Amino acid sequence: AEDDLSSRMATVVVRELKRGSEDLGFVVLNRPHSVLEALERGDLRVQEGYILICETDHLFLKPLPNLASSGEAVGYPFHYMKPTRNAVTIALMRRYAGEAHYQNVQQVGPSPVLMDVASLVRVAREWRDVSFALKRDPEADAEFGWMLEMWGYSVACA
Repeated sequence: AEDDLSSRMATVVVRELKRGSEDLGFVVLNRPHSVLEALERGDLRVQEGYILICETDHLFLKPLPNLASSGEAVGYPFHYMKPTRNAVTIALMRRYAGEAHYQNVQQVGPSPVLMDVASLVRVAREWRDVSFALKRDPEADAEFGWMLEMWGYSVACA
């Protein structure tokens, strides 16, 4: 639901996935679901050419320069998301990103990330689909745990 800030900043409200059934017991799957649904409904209209995705607990102490360019997003390199960290992760990257692209998987998640709107539109469906596929895969679910949706984003972008 909208809150007191809705009158001061652009706000998009998307129906949350039903807990335990639609979200497969992993509430974070709401992030790619919500982004895709807002884009498909046409609610996520951005006049600017770029969009910043961040979480409510991200605190920016200085102005954030736009280092992104068309087709080239900028994200935070999470040390715990190394795609070559072990044989299981490498096998999962090969399975989900494909032989031709698995080496392109980067150690970033979808938050914080700054990208051009066209890139978000291009990656949103695959981000959602890969995230759900990883959650349904017992091996991927066990390997990635709470980072699963972050890996879904990284694989989708590869």
